[in-house]
Amino acid sequence: MSGRANGDALRSWNQTARLFMFLSAAALANTSAVASDITVVSNCPKTGLIPIKFRIDCSHLEDPAARKHCGIFAENQACKVFPTYRKITGIFVERFCLTLSYTLYDRASWPHNTGGGTSSRCRIDQLEEYALRVNAKSAIGPYELHEMLHQYQMADRTLGQLTAFHPLFSSSMLEAEYQLDEGVAYELGTERLKREMRRLQTSLEKKTIGAADRCRIAQAVIEDGLYLQDRNNVYQFYRALARGPEREAVNQMSAMLNSLSGGKVRQFLIAHGCESF
Repeated sequence: MSGRANGDALRSWNQTARLFMFLSAAALANTSAVASDITVVSNCPKTGLIPIKFRIDCSHLEDPAARKHCGIFAENQACKVFPTYRKITGIFVERFCLTLSYTLYDRASWPHNTGGGTSSRCRIDQLEEYALRVNAKSAIGPYELHEMLHQYQMADRTLGQLTAFHPLFSSSMLEAEYQLDEGVAYELGTERLKREMRRLQTSLEKKTIGAADRCRIAQAVIEDGLYLQDRNNVYQFYRALARGPEREAVNQMSAMLNSLSGGKVRQFLIAHGCESF
């Protein structure tokens, strides 16, 4: 091969190599960008390996400022909210889920027709305003309690049948705030709960609640009242449900509330639409 041919071949090889290096670098940069939108947490700073993996997908968020908070949100859900609900409920979500996945959306990209969050087994879709913004100013940073509680209840034999109606939600979420040292949120939530309880009691007395909803509302009034009397009752709610003999879910809830009230609420529940139990 002539020296000129040699030189042409060398230049061609160098150009090809530079193009390959450029394309490889671009691909690597793109992979890193995509990876930065997905956070996976399987270890926590204080406890090490956790029994379930959390995967938070923020790739649908347009605002870089919102995506910036996804890491701390992921850690809060895995390392603070998840063990707090484990303590409150005594339920093992990890029996059903090896990975719990959150996918966060802007309103413009929200794929569902209603609501700001949906839960199916081991998966949560949620608007970022409820995941990242609601508690953004808290001492621990952004976290959410609502959809995580659905995951816990779906792993329970009784509550899995009822969770769409949000049983035990007010007391469980308030107690979670208390355990997370979110004092201001807890106090504000307690006052809201008192107002809501009075409103529901009035509605029951005036019979302005439809027959289909009356038992559920009566149960909520009893549940809220028991929690306001003693915070420890929320722990007993879950354990009494687990210990009780298996029966139809709504009746199981009525029996649990009646038992924890010392047998004082049976007539109230039956009078407001619950079946005899």
